[in-house]
Amino acid sequence: MEKIILLAVLAMAMVSGCAPQQPPISPLGADLAVQTVCIEKNQTVQFEDFLPAVEDGFARHGIASKVYLDPGDMPKDCDYTAKYTAERGWDLVFYLKTASVTVYQDKKKVAGLGYVLDGAFSKFGSAKSKIDPRMDEMLKDYPLKK
Repeated sequence: MEKIILLAVLAMAMVSGCAPQQPPISPLGADLAVQTVCIEKNQTVQFEDFLPAVEDGFARHGIASKVYLDPGDMPKDCDYTAKYTAERGWDLVFYLKTASVTVYQDKKKVAGLGYVLDGAFSKFGSAKSKIDPRMDEMLKDYPLKK
């Protein structure tokens, strides 16, 4: 009987409260009136759907995006830039382990989000399914476009 109780307590401890907390999100202020963001393509990110998910996140909120390959190629008309990272893990398939998207105005951070895998059961699914809610939260001051 004691073993059953001990196993039940251990199982509850594993399920509740052991998942890491998501990093806080710094929303992009509506007072900035951002219309276009230039995104520096991170060629080390190995998720084909990550950059399109970031672009789509901005587009859903009425913010256009332009992608450039390296800092020397940044379009001259970019008042706002974004950089991103995404790290993958492996467990039968590749999955999104950590990610971040940071928005800058003249090299000063004005918004950002992070993502951390929050449990074994959330490993599976696209990077887009993990980043979309975080992008929506970062861009909450910019209304969703239909």
